[in-house]
Amino acid sequence: MDMFHRFVTLPTAALSGITGGVLFGFSILVMPALRRAPAPSAIRSMQQINVVAPHSLLMLPLFGSALGCVGVGIWALGHWGRPGSQLLLLGAIAGAASLLVTAAINIPLNNGLADLNPDAVGAADTWLRYVSRWSVANHIRSLLAFVCTGALLAAARWPNLGVGR
Repeated sequence: MDMFHRFVTLPTAALSGITGGVLFGFSILVMPALRRAPAPSAIRSMQQINVVAPHSLLMLPLFGSALGCVGVGIWALGHWGRPGSQLLLLGAIAGAASLLVTAAINIPLNNGLADLNPDAVGAADTWLRYVSRWSVANHIRSLLAFVCTGALLAAARWPNLGVGR
């Protein structure tokens, strides 16, 4: 197995899969539960999640996979035409796009929620808009992380790429 793929592509696929799994867990468990809770409680809970998340171990797979995707993307472009290079580039783009959705949509929404008084008039309406937008973006970034993982693993098994041997 090629050293680059052993130490970059496969770990990037694993980190992206972990990221996608955590985000998927939010999509199917956490956010639906928060939608069912009274708005002030849900707002407070999400505010606390947003305080803890940036300082958690989630940052390792989130940023580790994005960094790995940069390397994989550069490798794929430099070896364009080799079997599997298109899948590697697809995976790299999907992984980077997952982080981009986080930075462009989820984080700004989280920052807006941080200043919301859960007991204020209109907080429940603000929460409903937040949870809807945040959840859609989360579904997208989760899917992108899984596409990254799938594409990188598929490329790793591609004959003649040297990863799966």
